[in-house]
Amino acid sequence: MKKQFFLLSFLVLSHLSIASHLSSANIHYKYIGDQTGIAHQYEIHMLFFRDVTGVSAPNTIGISVSSSCGGGTSLSLTMLANSPQNDDYYRNCIDGGSPMLVTAIFHYMDTIVLSGPCIDWTFSYTCGACRNPLNNRPPNQTYFTSATLNNTIGPNSSALIHNVGNIYVCPGQQYTWPKYYTDTDGDSLFFRPGLPKVSATGTVNTIAPYSVTHPISGVFAFDSLKPQLEFLSLNTGNFGMYYSVEEYRMHPAGTHMVLVGKRDYEYNLVSVSTVCPPRSLLPISPNTPNAVFDTDYNALVIEHNAQDSALTIVLSNSIHSSTLSPDGTDFRLSLDSVTSLPIVSAVALDAPMTDQITLYFMGPFTKNGVFPLYIKIGNDGNTLLSRCGLYLDEYDTIYVRVSGAGSLATLPSEEASCRLYPNPSQSDFVFETVRSGGQLCFYGLQGELVYEKTITNPLTQISTEDIATGKYFYTYTENGQLTAKGKFVKL
Repeated sequence: MKKQFFLLSFLVLSHLSIASHLSSANIHYKYIGDQTGIAHQYEIHMLFFRDVTGVSAPNTIGISVSSSCGGGTSLSLTMLANSPQNDDYYRNCIDGGSPMLVTAIFHYMDTIVLSGPCIDWTFSYTCGACRNPLNNRPPNQTYFTSATLNNTIGPNSSALIHNVGNIYVCPGQQYTWPKYYTDTDGDSLFFRPGLPKVSATGTVNTIAPYSVTHPISGVFAFDSLKPQLEFLSLNTGNFGMYYSVEEYRMHPAGTHMVLVGKRDYEYNLVSVSTVCPPRSLLPISPNTPNAVFDTDYNALVIEHNAQDSALTIVLSNSIHSSTLSPDGTDFRLSLDSVTSLPIVSAVALDAPMTDQITLYFMGPFTKNGVFPLYIKIGNDGNTLLSRCGLYLDEYDTIYVRVSGAGSLATLPSEEASCRLYPNPSQSDFVFETVRSGGQLCFYGLQGELVYEKTITNPLTQISTEDIATGKYFYTYTENGQLTAKGKFVKL
């Protein structure tokens, strides 16, 4: 529905039936004028999080619109067909022990045509005495949330950030939560912790001893340049969290940064008295290819062909893809007490979360047996971070049963298929191959990739200017198949 602004002001009525048990609500907007051909046309969205089920929700919800340029009005947002949904994102991180409410997510939307550019278009929702009781906030406070738009230097769409209503955690555990966002306009974002609002200018104060910088009983750290939260809650309770997201864009004249958008975010941190999940969250899923239960190990073991240099793992719990080191150094596969098979890369199936990882080894296995695949701190400085915000422990283990090593086809030798010479060398190498078109890769002794190049000629000069002195492996692959490998030394 298209709406043109008129010079009026309108106070939206509260929807008390849906507002009961309100956990969180946030508003965002999306510019669609480039798609519809109508200047200044936007979609206005509202996500409403309620921590109770069984109460009917209205089909529409009202928000107010205002600006210093005049033209205040109201919008009636309509519930989308996919509402409500259950937000179990963090609820599933807690193992039993005490009842936990299901958060119902209601999504509302409408379209509007703004009267023109203005520095402070504001879309807001107000609900009187709707806030849930919290340990760090006074009760029976008005709930207010807003999103502002400055379209004086061009259209803008809100940054989209994964948000939840209730987050369940266990006291005494250290958590790390990256909060992922996308911004289609490429704006610079700043995340500012603060106090939640009761109106456009009024805020809800904290109850001592809590504050903006310490909203919980424990350790709390918030990174304003990226939405990452690190904390350790010492006591049980319900704690309200608030931050705003500010979007900045360079002025067309290139002289300064302009605030082009801002949004309020709130959620509740519920520190429960319950049985906490173990820090070891590595168990693999039965969906892992060729995984079978082994009574000797009392766990799933992956059956693996020695000739296959790729191993796919499906985890029972998703991890944050950004914490997977691409060079594979988060893992170590031990063949015996001193020897390991180098892992050259690790690839996550999805982002920002994934439950599937594929590891690529330096080459095929040289012997059969059951080998432990350990988790360790990678070159990125951490282990894998689980969906629940817990880093996996070092030496968490997956077992791999390898067979078929005795029937390995012999790889082409250096001399038969390709050569890297002179070896060793202080300067450049020459790579010679009977078939061009493949991929040449150099790896360090820990399996880290240091060089790669597509080979287009039978003879290729390889510059070693950026390669440090030391010993290296190389592989040559064609159509994803390893056709040659070898070692070399850079003097």
